[in-house]
Amino acid sequence: MNVNRMERVAILVAIVLVSMLPCAQAGRTIYGGQEKPAQDALYPYNAPEGSCLIDLSGNVYADDGYLSIYTLVSDSGERLFSATKAEGEDMRCYLLDEKGRRLTDGACFWLAPNGEHIEFQSTNGLMGLYGWHGETLVEPTYQSLIPTGEGSYIGLMDDSWAIQRAEADLIRPGVSVAKITLGGGDVNELDDFIDGLAAAGVNDGGRELIGFIDTTGSWEIPPIYDYTYGFIGNYAIVSMDGRIGMIDREGDTALPFEYDSINPVFDERKRALSAQRGTDITVLDAETLKPLFVVGDADYGWIDQNAALVVRGASVDQTRAYSLDGELICVIRDDDKDFSIINQNRYCVSNYDDYTYELRDFQGNTVMSGVGMLRAVTGADGAYALELTLFDVIDYGDGYTGPDWNRMRYGLYDLDGNELLEPKYDYIVQVCEGYYSVRRGQWHGVVDSTGGWVLKRSNYMTLMD
Repeated sequence: MNVNRMERVAILVAIVLVSMLPCAQAGRTIYGGQEKPAQDALYPYNAPEGSCLIDLSGNVYADDGYLSIYTLVSDSGERLFSATKAEGEDMRCYLLDEKGRRLTDGACFWLAPNGEHIEFQSTNGLMGLYGWHGETLVEPTYQSLIPTGEGSYIGLMDDSWAIQRAEADLIRPGVSVAKITLGGGDVNELDDFIDGLAAAGVNDGGRELIGFIDTTGSWEIPPIYDYTYGFIGNYAIVSMDGRIGMIDREGDTALPFEYDSINPVFDERKRALSAQRGTDITVLDAETLKPLFVVGDADYGWIDQNAALVVRGASVDQTRAYSLDGELICVIRDDDKDFSIINQNRYCVSNYDDYTYELRDFQGNTVMSGVGMLRAVTGADGAYALELTLFDVIDYGDGYTGPDWNRMRYGLYDLDGNELLEPKYDYIVQVCEGYYSVRRGQWHGVVDSTGGWVLKRSNYMTLMD
């Protein structure tokens, strides 16, 4: 099965508690950045000295000693904030409204969007649900709450996978709670629902078998599989007896069980699949499962929709599916380098040994190169710019430098390598389109696209406070 919900929750908590910098958008939770700017809206500013909310004029809100603040966005567009604060030896998490005012009393350790509501872990260690106005809709009495995608949740009282679950609660927040039986009482693992079906595991004499249940807890597809990647549209990747194939939503075989691996080519729409059989990789249309083309063992690299080789790679063992952006399908991963697609005109080759990069076009020309890491920043108008930064930013006491100990500086560039922001910062991370969180020596804050300070703070100011 996939990484289960509790593991994903643990990852989320780690990000919130450890990271002092804004991160990229993740689902409906936005860790700074990738938002269209609005003059009357507030945005999180996160720094090791503390976190607050600011508007684009530099006015400060919710400056109350928070360790981190991130944005929550509902499906209907409501914006709230989650703010974490140390109180004694405990961490407390508050839900803030759009002006930074507290909506909850901090009686939880963390909160994050879950389905149509906001899930929180109470100080008793159990899970409940808030509404988007801060009201408690489900009391914290569950080990986990799994959204069905239909406005309801399956509430699990016992999160020990070793214990078979005979019953669970089907919860309609603020409306009703009903007892249901999961898979006849044999389910000992349950994944998220995708379009009304969730992968569920049962223990069959010490061997776990996987099937799919519907939102009432009944088996839709019986548990006869060894593994599943879950449904991608109308089809699920599953394995049986060590071979991998695909089934449809009725459980019928849609792709024969004769592949070594099948993986989605990752982008938001998951438009393609990469299916490997021996030394051949077949790229499939994810909606129809029809082959787009086959990559033989002599040619590997990025391939366009016409199967024309764009960038040649080394061997089948180094082939890996990445983003399907523009018309590019496959990408090579070398032992010491990582290729990532920026857009249909540019790709980046990163070397993690010495933190160097090259930005290239698809004719193989190097557009720019240097030290650091690049990621694409999409503006409100859909245009791309490049953000030069590092994944691991470390405080050495006199500002922020990279882990190779060089006095590196970071700026912002367009996709032709033209300088948008002078590379003079210790780090630069997007807050929203056109505004960036930066540090330069003792000063840190937010600058606009011209490099002008919108918010400027000093380490010494914090020490004097």
